[in-house]
Amino acid sequence: MPDDDSRRLFIIIGIATLARVGISIEAAKEAYSYISEKRSFDQAMSPLDGIVSETEAGRLVARHDLYVRHILDSVTNFDEIVKAITATLKTYRKFDIPVIKSVARTDYTLFKYVTNHSFVINIAKSHGQIKRGAEVYQDFEVDFQLDGHFWLQYGLYMADINKLGSAIIMLKKSIEAYSANEFAIHALADIELRVAKDRINYDATARSLISNAVKSLTAQDAKSQITTDQYPIVTLINGHLSALIKHGQRELAREAAVRYFDRIQQLEKETDSPALQKAKARVIRFTTFGEWFEKSRRSDKHLNSGRDVIKKRNFNKPKGNPKHEKAQIAKPPVKVESHEAPKKRRRNRKRNKPLAPPETKNT
Repeated sequence: MPDDDSRRLFIIIGIATLARVGISIEAAKEAYSYISEKRSFDQAMSPLDGIVSETEAGRLVARHDLYVRHILDSVTNFDEIVKAITATLKTYRKFDIPVIKSVARTDYTLFKYVTNHSFVINIAKSHGQIKRGAEVYQDFEVDFQLDGHFWLQYGLYMADINKLGSAIIMLKKSIEAYSANEFAIHALADIELRVAKDRINYDATARSLISNAVKSLTAQDAKSQITTDQYPIVTLINGHLSALIKHGQRELAREAAVRYFDRIQQLEKETDSPALQKAKARVIRFTTFGEWFEKSRRSDKHLNSGRDVIKKRNFNKPKGNPKHEKAQIAKPPVKVESHEAPKKRRRNRKRNKPLAPPETKNT
């Protein structure tokens, strides 16, 4: 990139390209105006000729996704990416909330993409700034306070970095903004079970959290059509049973496991799901052998991924000086005699053999 302004504009367009919809010229100009320093929009666009193009719908896109990812991961620092995302989000402040009812489908797709918790945490993780992703959301808590999608993604991001208390607050705001948000209801129940499990004692707070979560998930599970990509019964098995077992309530866990097993058998008649099969296997193992193994969560992988690599490397690293160890255990070379040597010795012995005295004739 020739200068900082052109790079900033490219980041705005590049992120919109990754969203598969691009960004309108008007929105790009507005977003760029929030972070530009010297050059006008047209001046910053000029060096991008051949890198950025305009679609028939009048939206700007970068020509190569791989080049965009290279710029975001290796060339641009995290602060510049956050500025580009927040500049893009500022273009939505003028619309009525919720955003989905006020903008075109392509514009809402871009809004969903830049606020998506997976996108934010992956960008933050690639730059070693996993906990700073919250900066994307913090400046818009007032602007989008009535947008259920915004609070849902904010809450899921906080759960990703294991800030479960904050995640519960955000998800409750999402449900307040849009009470029919099944995704938020499911996510809130899941996190309530995690918080209950993490409590030191099986106290009134833990029991209340478990009760609320089980009630919500059971109601979702009873519906004829499940609108989320996760099964409530699977969350009940993984979360409810884990919380009870952790707090020593194995009898209650066994009773719940029997109910959940019956429900899974009913669902298996309607659909074939690997998630249901895995959950069923966990229930069978627990009810039959009393065994329960905890599953690693996505937030644990995000927070511990670096340490895991280091541990593996240290575990496999040989101790001491490898060359010195080889020198100690190396065997001296075995001297192999040539096959010709015995023959030569035999010939030499024959040559050096003393001559026999001459025979004498009898006279």
